[in-house]
Amino acid sequence: VVQASQIVCEDFLLSRIDAVPLQIVGMEGLWGTVVTCLIMWPIVQMMPGEDAGSVENIVEDFYMLFDNPAIFGWTASYWVCILFLNWSGMVVTDELTSVHRTIFEALRTAAIWVTDLAINYIFAPNSVYGESWTSWSWIQLTGFLLLIFSTQ
Repeated sequence: VVQASQIVCEDFLLSRIDAVPLQIVGMEGLWGTVVTCLIMWPIVQMMPGEDAGSVENIVEDFYMLFDNPAIFGWTASYWVCILFLNWSGMVVTDELTSVHRTIFEALRTAAIWVTDLAINYIFAPNSVYGESWTSWSWIQLTGFLLLIFSTQ
């Protein structure tokens, strides 16, 4: 429901207000950062847990992020990938419709699953990577088909 509401709002902003896709992605990122820093971080910092007495230790997280170049590099790469993903989704919504974007989102999930199967059976059959076909895979396949065809 939240993602559907977000996509409808993005479609409204792109079609009626004539905003630029990258501008909307930037606004979403800004507001997401504000909500995370001012609301979510204090909540998880105060909740009791096993990470130095709380659910999440924000100070320790930042220490690890800036002390380890590998963690920083992977985190920065993740941010760039998410920026590209959100921007490309916004361009699809702008050029086509939010329905097309929803279909592409469903296809992305199915493509990852098919890639996992291909890794396991074609590219690296003797490795621990990928996903095997199990008796539950038929249910998963049915779920993907329902997801893809019900969004049209």
